[in-house]
Amino acid sequence: MVLVRRFAEEQGAEALFVVDGEEALVTLLERGELDVMVGGLSSRSPWSTKVALTRPYTRTQEEGRTVKHVMAVVRGENALLSELERFLDEESS
Repeated sequence: MVLVRRFAEEQGAEALFVVDGEEALVTLLERGELDVMVGGLSSRSPWSTKVALTRPYTRTQEEGRTVKHVMAVVRGENALLSELERFLDEESS
């Protein structure tokens, strides 16, 4: 959540958080009612056909395997995706 807050501040926006299941959040993204989805998504997300995924921003170990965590935005929001990935790249440097 800290990353999302910092990204929103950089964009001159306010971060408001919606807590719900993945399916409901993807629906909100598709409707344009949500800009960024974060939390538990991996690079192997089954939602990748419905949303655009960032490059991995962190990795965890789960049951002996590496999980690459990503964020999601609306498909076609290339400017937002590019800005988010640039921000994540700067944060990881």
